[in-house]
Amino acid sequence: MSAAAQKRWRERHPETVRAQKKLYYQRHRDRLRERMNPANLARSRRLRQEIPGALGGECVHCGFGDWRALQVDHVNGGGRKDRRRFLNKAQFLRAVLASPGLYQLLCANCNWIKRYEQHEYRWRSVAVTTSS
Repeated sequence: MSAAAQKRWRERHPETVRAQKKLYYQRHRDRLRERMNPANLARSRRLRQEIPGALGGECVHCGFGDWRALQVDHVNGGGRKDRRRFLNKAQFLRAVLASPGLYQLLCANCNWIKRYEQHEYRWRSVAVTTSS
């Protein structure tokens, strides 16, 4: 199969390609991690540590400040589309640091509540019922 034909196949079957990559990573995780550049790992770690300080260090809704449960949230929604613009997490983190007004810190609970209230869930056919 030619390179052009392979590319067309990958474009037509993105879910299959994603599943194959995930399986490959799971099978070769240790070897892949050994090859990671220590400088890149340190830079990525440093970026992750700078984010809470740049965004206030606590949940903007409830004030929760434990970094283990804080998540970067897109103020105006659309996070999934926005993340697709970046090749890796480090690029996303640099974008957050470059324009902190577009992002906010939310604790995991507040983030899920916001997603529910603003209908930011992936599957639009979700039927939500509440018991009263």
